[in-house]
Amino acid sequence: DELCLGPLRGARGASQEQMSAQEVATAFIGHYYNLCDANVDGLAPLYQDGSLATVEGEQHQGPANIVAKLKSLGQVTHVQQSLDVQPSLSPSAISIFATGAITINGTQQYHFAQYFQLVATGPGAYYLQNDMLRICYPKDTQLTPDTNEIAGAFMNHYYTTYDTNPDGLAGLYLPNASLHFEGQQFDGPAAIVEKHKVVGQVTHQIQTLELQQQSIGGNAACIFVTGRLSIGGDNPLQFAQFFQLVGDANGDYALLNDMFRLIYA
Repeated sequence: DELCLGPLRGARGASQEQMSAQEVATAFIGHYYNLCDANVDGLAPLYQDGSLATVEGEQHQGPANIVAKLKSLGQVTHVQQSLDVQPSLSPSAISIFATGAITINGTQQYHFAQYFQLVATGPGAYYLQNDMLRICYPKDTQLTPDTNEIAGAFMNHYYTTYDTNPDGLAGLYLPNASLHFEGQQFDGPAAIVEKHKVVGQVTHQIQTLELQQQSIGGNAACIFVTGRLSIGGDNPLQFAQFFQLVGDANGDYALLNDMFRLIYA
């Protein structure tokens, strides 16, 4: 029932067992969007009963409900433009962040950002545990995060710290955390903070925020944010950002995964 990569080959003819996470993700993304565009019902075997998909802020669970929601979008055509891949909390899982253009019913074209957590069930076999999709419609609205919830409280603190004291971000990342920023990878809190600082003076405006619980490998949450940011007071740019927030036994949380992309009009 899962995605099987057995017949696929790596960049140099390697068998699936030798494929890198990037090669697995590339093969998966090609397969997924081909099905989205040509045979949405064919996506059902990629999900399990406990799989979660958040589409435009609505959360759905299980293959039938997820596929029904995706079909309700209409006839779509995807053009993938970027792909970022990081190890997830579990050694058997991969975090994938894709952006691109989506045409709906042959007329309306928008940008999209989508996060997947792909979990291995055996050699060459994978299923989707988490799926979060946002179509990036132009908008001027601003979301005030609910600070009584984990995602809202953490993201409010994160972006406030980013905008006013970026050095303070270091304490929000785990020692083995990774950042993908516009395709560049930075590992560890010091390198991550340094990258954020060289961007310049940034002001963030959150427009959407989604949370999914992530139970593969430990206590974690998947958080997906879209919004606008201004660098040095210039005209705002759209962005999409994914985080995996990991909790410990004391109820404290820190970031393991951070993947950021600007969404160009």
